[in-house]
Amino acid sequence: MKKSYLLALALMASSLNVYASREGMGPREPRATQPSTPEIVKWVGEISDSASDHTTLHDHKLEFKNRETGKTYDIVDSPELVKLHHENEKNYSVEIEAEKTPRFLFWGGNLIVKNFKVLDETASVPHLAPRAPSSTGREFRGGGRDR
Repeated sequence: MKKSYLLALALMASSLNVYASREGMGPREPRATQPSTPEIVKWVGEISDSASDHTTLHDHKLEFKNRETGKTYDIVDSPELVKLHHENEKNYSVEIEAEKTPRFLFWGGNLIVKNFKVLDETASVPHLAPRAPSSTGREFRGGGRDR
């Protein structure tokens, strides 16, 4: 019982100490944060869509492979480039001007292509029929609970 009183007293004293130190500082001034400017890159490389994603469902996931470094980036929010790839069913060698999205842990680091110039067609990628979903759940196999 005595320990709990001491613990409560210690918590109150530390919280009063924090409150008193904040009161002595006066009003807080807002920090001057500089807006981060997006990183704009101008690269030459190849856009492609993996064969497994290139179906008639048109759920394209374009990637850009930088010719100089060999690094691959996902292309996001670039409707004109997706439209070109979709309508012609081809991969292209391109020169792009893109915004590189901010990176946090393993998110981000993608490209939003603002402008592009087609240099060459590299491969024809015809649309495939989508795969039929496999039914592996209990309710599909008839192995569910009896009612």
